[in-house]
Amino acid sequence: MPKIVLLWTDVVLYLMLAALAWYGWRIRVNANLRANWWKVLRDPAALCSGIVLVLFALVTMADSVHFRRALPPAPGAPAGTPTFYATTTESLLDVLMARQIAMRETGYSEPLAYLGLQKEPIERDGQPVRDFPRLKFGGAHLSEPESQWGGDVASRAAVGALGGLIFAAMATLATAAALRRSHGGMGGALRDLLGDRTDLPLRAALITVAVSSVLIGIVVALMGHYHVFGTDRTGNDVLYQAMKSIRTAFVIGTLATVATLPSRWCWASSPATSAAGSTRSSSTSTPRSARCPTCC
Repeated sequence: MPKIVLLWTDVVLYLMLAALAWYGWRIRVNANLRANWWKVLRDPAALCSGIVLVLFALVTMADSVHFRRALPPAPGAPAGTPTFYATTTESLLDVLMARQIAMRETGYSEPLAYLGLQKEPIERDGQPVRDFPRLKFGGAHLSEPESQWGGDVASRAAVGALGGLIFAAMATLATAAALRRSHGGMGGALRDLLGDRTDLPLRAALITVAVSSVLIGIVVALMGHYHVFGTDRTGNDVLYQAMKSIRTAFVIGTLATVATLPSRWCWASSPATSAAGSTRSSSTSTPRSARCPTCC
């Protein structure tokens, strides 16, 4: 069994997740908050942005479960020998992208390339020449890359896009099934979804899901055989680095938000602000619809 490792940044993200769960419960029991958030969800841009944010949050949480692998016991070790663990800490995201970690080249390469970006001395037909070397992993399955590369990339991308479209179609059918009672059956629900005649902008949401699914499907279909975003100076896969940076962005954004909250609270509770607020409220009243949905 692996050994679970808890990093300080993991604690911050778990506390943020707990705070979101508590706030979700508060929305559920508070009619005013619930009404305000329904107004937010009825905005197509806000709903679509929330879907994209959820996708990034899933990647962040997968990269926030850290552990150390248990090392195999030494040959001939007696029973009851203590288990030793690896010194490197991994995450679930590292496990999911183990192929990209292992696909390390020697230097720069372009996206989806099968050749390196810099010329190196290589031997060809028994003669030393200086040319672009073949990548060790990117396009390594191609026996004649000059003629096979274009068709292989196109076919794999098409399969990935098809898988994404199938997922989007399943999501659309599942949504229509959930709406069939209030929209006159499955056919009526599908027609109302396509005509954007639903309480929430579900058509925009499903379009966002479809586009995201197609893009994810294409990347997944290609990343096992190519470096989708190329490699960096040391040959590391840029796609893997981009996925790892999502958690960093969440941590920085969360800490920056938490750090600014005390100053905002102090400013809001200062005597000058309270006096100004009371004077303003006596002359004009702020409509409920104009207040912040997260705190009012």
